[in-house]
Amino acid sequence: MLIFSMLLALVLLGVVCGAPQGTVLGPLLFLIFFNDLCELDLDGALTGFADDAGAVFCGNDWAEAAQKASAGISYIKHWLNVHELTLNVDKTNYMTFSTSSVTIPAKSEIVVKMHENCTGNIQCNCIALNRAEYVRYLGVEIDQLLKWDRQTKYITSKVRRTYYYYVCEMCLEKTP
Repeated sequence: MLIFSMLLALVLLGVVCGAPQGTVLGPLLFLIFFNDLCELDLDGALTGFADDAGAVFCGNDWAEAAQKASAGISYIKHWLNVHELTLNVDKTNYMTFSTSSVTIPAKSEIVVKMHENCTGNIQCNCIALNRAEYVRYLGVEIDQLLKWDRQTKYITSKVRRTYYYYVCEMCLEKTP
């Protein structure tokens, strides 16, 4: 009943798309849409937390994985367009995972594109996603070799800064 009242109030105010910032309805509608997004039938796994989403696509070789990833991201983009939502392409990237640097393909070997209104071939002018060597997902830095070096350096840096701050504060308190 609360949602109906809020929707009715928004219609009376003349809001035709979205929800006014600061209302309870905005986050609620976002979660309803986002939960539906995570239920899409993809040839991979789609996970989400808060407003972050991640998709994993596997294949018998890199070309198959790239083809599945292109098809999956294109399907996600289409779903978002149908529901009048946008995807920030600048923040959308992909990463290849391997336990050995020898088996990771060169950047020119793998191209993941977001196809729209085309045949889906590699020569089309659709948007190609950026390939990342590492990503930060939910506060954890993950690199393409699945090593923890970057995450360890990041945490160590934060602990050092915090420690320095508290030591300086203690020194200032003791100084007359």
